[in-house]
Amino acid sequence: MCEPMVELPVLDSHRFRILHPLDRGGISRVYVAYDEELNREVALKQLRRRYADDSESRARLLFEAEVTAGLEHPGVVPVYGLGQYADGRPFFTMRLIRGDDFSMVIKQLHQTDRPRGWAAELRLLLDRLVDVCYTVAYAHSRGIIHRDLTPGNIMLGIHGETLVIDWGLAKPLGRPTPVAEGDSAPAAPWPASARDLAQTRVGHTVGTTWYMSPEQAAGLPDRLGPATDVYTLGATLYRILTGQVPFDGPEEDEVRKLVQQGALPPPRQINRRIAPALEAICLKAMAMAPEDRYVSAIDLGDDIACWLAKRPVTARPTTASRDRVADPASWSGQKKIVTVRPMPGSISMRSVTKVEIFSAAPTQGRLRTPGGGTRPGSPHISRGSGNMVVKRRSLRDGPEGTESPKNQGNSENPPVHRR
Repeated sequence: MCEPMVELPVLDSHRFRILHPLDRGGISRVYVAYDEELNREVALKQLRRRYADDSESRARLLFEAEVTAGLEHPGVVPVYGLGQYADGRPFFTMRLIRGDDFSMVIKQLHQTDRPRGWAAELRLLLDRLVDVCYTVAYAHSRGIIHRDLTPGNIMLGIHGETLVIDWGLAKPLGRPTPVAEGDSAPAAPWPASARDLAQTRVGHTVGTTWYMSPEQAAGLPDRLGPATDVYTLGATLYRILTGQVPFDGPEEDEVRKLVQQGALPPPRQINRRIAPALEAICLKAMAMAPEDRYVSAIDLGDDIACWLAKRPVTARPTTASRDRVADPASWSGQKKIVTVRPMPGSISMRSVTKVEIFSAAPTQGRLRTPGGGTRPGSPHISRGSGNMVVKRRSLRDGPEGTESPKNQGNSENPPVHRR
């Protein structure tokens, strides 16, 4: 154990007035408090009294506050202030989010009896999950992995907010820069409090067992990276699609063994309403080997967004999926326009029949960057009131270089686009 490295001001008891409990965790509690200085309600997270003298627990809470404050993104709750009580217990205040966590909304989804209502609600939740993927991708770009992405750690605000919370188990990528005498802090992205945290031991698991990646369940901290969060995002997608956790058992040790064995029932075995392409996305994100998963959380979010926009996805069906779906076109649900050019002396274009092919090829570009901008080769996406609107390109701007209709008459052999 070591003494805290960060000096904090003592809480002004006249500024924050505790109103009522909001949530509780292993070492901390969250309250709704009233800020007398700015006349607003805030969320106040503080260390439980039993951990007041535990320097590692104190450092963990400070680390969470500093990591959360350093991730300036619409998908992360803003931190307002950091301090400590007279007995040394740290606290921090942050924006109070009014709404439900993802697990509650998923439960409501699977209580819907109307098939059309289920499909519509599913699309709304998938759109929210896309936002989560981009928030996590931003954190990765800042050198932080979450390590505990579960539906309970995703908040859906009543005004359309989608926020990733509880960064207390986050891990900075790489190792902290050694601090020489006279230096006050290690190089970013390691917060100052990170120096007080013990390194995760080999064989010691961190995270929520039912959503852990195989490398987490095996207690291999050196193998944790962005792909670990991709897996847990895939596990959250699994919960959305099926209403169940990916792995379950009476004891956590048994669940960890199932995770390491990859004994995962395919989503469509549980819920036949799931589109095969969504199952393929989920299983790719939850691949046993990190290198077999999506390269980044952006790629996972892009594939889900492509499915929502009725565009081809990059994920391929597993062998089991192919066996359950006889017609490959019914797996993708996507159709590709084929340009047919006649050879000289061939049949006239009037006799060409409708031509469609199955396509699961990767899209020409990603949909959005972590900051929210579009990329070349992608559909233009705008968001408002929680809905996604896809503005399709004109033929003149098509990614395959097709000619605009008014210029087709200048060609000796004009192309014909058939759906």
